[in-house]
This record gives sequence, C-alpha cells and structure tokens, in this order.
Amino acid sequence: MSMDRRSALAGLARVSGLLVSEHDPLDVVTAGLDLARCQVSADAAGVLVAGETLEVLAATSHRATDLEIYQAGSEQGPCVDSIRGGRVVAVGSPEEGEARWPGFGTRMGAAGYARAVAVPMVWRDRGIGGLNFFWTEPGTLAEEEVVMLQTFADVLTIAVVHVRPIELVEALDRVQDALAARSGIEQAKGVLSWQRDVDMEAAYAALLDIARDRGVGVREAARVVVEQAARGQAL
Repeated sequence: MSMDRRSALAGLARVSGLLVSEHDPLDVVTAGLDLARCQVSADAAGVLVAGETLEVLAATSHRATDLEIYQAGSEQGPCVDSIRGGRVVAVGSPEEGEARWPGFGTRMGAAGYARAVAVPMVWRDRGIGGLNFFWTEPGTLAEEEVVMLQTFADVLTIAVVHVRPIELVEALDRVQDALAARSGIEQAKGVLSWQRDVDMEAAYAALLDIARDRGVGVREAARVVVEQAARGQAL
C-alpha cells in the first residue's frame, strides 16, 4: 500500500491546528483518529487509554468500540500489548489474532475485520494509550505508513495531556477527564438508537453527522442529544 505524502502531511497539519484551537481533548482525539484512519485506508479505528484500568476513549465505529471494550476487559489484544510494550503490534488475520490472544481473533473476524495494527501513545517513557486500526481486507502497511501512524499517535498524546510540561500523574488525571467525557457519548448513542430504532453502529454514525452538521465537536453534539431527549425532543 502506498502512502500519499501530501495527504498525510495535510492530515497531520489539521490535527496540529486542532491542538491550538480546540480545548476539548476528546474532540481532538476523535478527529485525529479518523484522519489517521483515512491516511492508511483503514475501515475502523479505536483508542484505548490506560488510567487505573484500560478504557475506550474514542472509536470511529461501534464495531471498533466493541473490539476495544473486549481488549480492555480481557486485558489482551494488539492494542493492550502495544500500550504495555510501547511498540507497534500487527496481526495479519483473525486466525493469528486468535492464536496470540484467545477470544480476540474470533471477535475480530466476526466483526468483519481481516487484520489490525496498534501503535502506542507514550508519555515520558510510559504507555498511556494506543491507537488500533482495523481493515476488512488482507494486506500490510509500508514502513513509512507505520511511521506516519506513530506520528499521529504522538500528536494525539499531546492532545490528551495538553501542550505544557506536566508530571505523569497529572497526565493520567487528564486521561480520566477525557474518559468522563466519553460516557456522555455512549449515552447519546443509546438515545439515538432508541429514537431512530437503529443499531448502535448507525446511532454512532448519526451522532457524528449531527456534530458535522452543527459544526461542533462530538462531545458537544452528545450533550445536545441528551438534553433534547430530556425535554422530549429528538434531533
């Protein structure tokens, strides 16, 4: 797979621009994750972060969310190994995934994905999270694509901990703050699923559409959905 260098640089520039203009780290991570996904033509992506426990911070689809939740709960999978080892971890097939992490490969295949790659988010030599990318078709990444994904991961790490120098304990506190925002997104997905009689995959896509249409971050869109529902109104 070849990489469009100009597109990759434009994507990184956009994420860097968000860092200086967007105050909500969850929105920056959500947007940056999707930009990174597009650069390598991945079909879905998710972010796990390590606080007191492993938890899902963001994902581009509900299926990816489910796979990240499974990894966090079972404490095994490519993203978990990437966080703990501070290295890129690739799995070339569901069968390989099942052999390395029993239970994960089966779920990856059932979700329709043929392969996955995870890259670490590292702050001061400690893994605080990881980006996980999934493809429905077999293939491999070129070395320059792996380097590009790691660069995205590094930039998104800064988004989570912010740009001024801080201690590790404060960085982990900020991870927890971002996770608290994630719970509102899950609530909004449930509201939209019920209101529109759709599955959670479609509900999440609808939430992203609402955010784009209103020109706001996904966190703000989720807040509006929940508040409107509390008033008996639907978007």
